Amino acid sequence: MKPSDMTIQEVRRLTQQQYEAGTLGRVDQIKIIAQLEEAEAQKTAARAAERNALYMLWSVIIAASSTIITAASIGFNLIQVGH
Repeated sequence: MKPSDMTIQEVRRLTQQQYEAGTLGRVDQIKIIAQLEEAEAQKTAARAAERNALYMLWSVIIAASSTIITAASIGFNLIQVGH
């Protein structure tokens, strides 16, 4: 299993085993877990930004449609008043 495929819990377990075996220092263990949690937080933030961008796109499309409908109804009313 590659390190990139491991979950935070698996990394915690692995680093704890390495720490207990004396092959990894406590500070190194904390650094590894902190880096992994930072990467997970960045992925979560990226997903949220993507989702927000999609919502903003839909809101712009809806606002543009509303503007077109409003302009068309004003134009229609002006044509009706002119006759």
